[in-house]
Amino acid sequence: MSEVKEPNYFTTMPLPKRHKIVHQTINNEDDYLSLFKSANKAHLYAGEATVRYLSDSGAIKNISAKSPDSKLIAILRNPIDRAYSAYLVRERSGTNQANFYNTMRDHIEKYNNNIVTETNFAKQGKYIEQLEEVYQSFDSDQVLVLSFKDLKNDPSLVTKQLSSFLEVENNFKIDIPKQNQYKKPRNQVARMILRNESFFGLVAKFTPRSILRAVRNKILLQKSEKPTMDQEARKLLENFYAEELKKFVSLLSKNAEI
Repeated sequence: MSEVKEPNYFTTMPLPKRHKIVHQTINNEDDYLSLFKSANKAHLYAGEATVRYLSDSGAIKNISAKSPDSKLIAILRNPIDRAYSAYLVRERSGTNQANFYNTMRDHIEKYNNNIVTETNFAKQGKYIEQLEEVYQSFDSDQVLVLSFKDLKNDPSLVTKQLSSFLEVENNFKIDIPKQNQYKKPRNQVARMILRNESFFGLVAKFTPRSILRAVRNKILLQKSEKPTMDQEARKLLENFYAEELKKFVSLLSKNAEI
């Protein structure tokens, strides 16, 4: 796998400024290929894990143009839970200006009016249209769609699905560490610092990203009990994602039915 987890090389939608400050993104082809310099003839595959590609139809077309024989693996989460998780991640940066219900109502309205950006949480969970775009560029046997719930609850099942798809021996194990536990700004001062992109951008010019992330995660943020989603917001999303929820199981690849 690439040395940078999410290089975003094929992404066509503009990335949030804050993401580019904290995470490394790759724009140059030579730089992108250098991420796989540790690969050798013993490796059957080289890969990377940029989550934005699925919701970016331009990225799918770019991958198809550069590497038409690629194999793509998508891991889908319940779209309601996915939207709430994305909202809580933004809460971590202190940039949420509205509660979850009002945020999603705004994002749904923009989606319905075809005014979408990379950070539109409503669009990101529209799996049916996203996968339709994937299958326009890739044959179905090049695509594996898995369940996030299975990955979390039954990693051994996922290893079987992966090994079958990649046509390799099932002799590896997936360990799922506890990551992305809910955190929130430690106090109002921390919230103000996290919200200030200009300050973060200035500091990033003189500070390695790894140190910047460590300061954010260990000093400015603190672990907290994850808030529950209010029922009004859940009902709003159940209506919006009705088709995705109805067809969720059928969206998973037949390859995954082992």
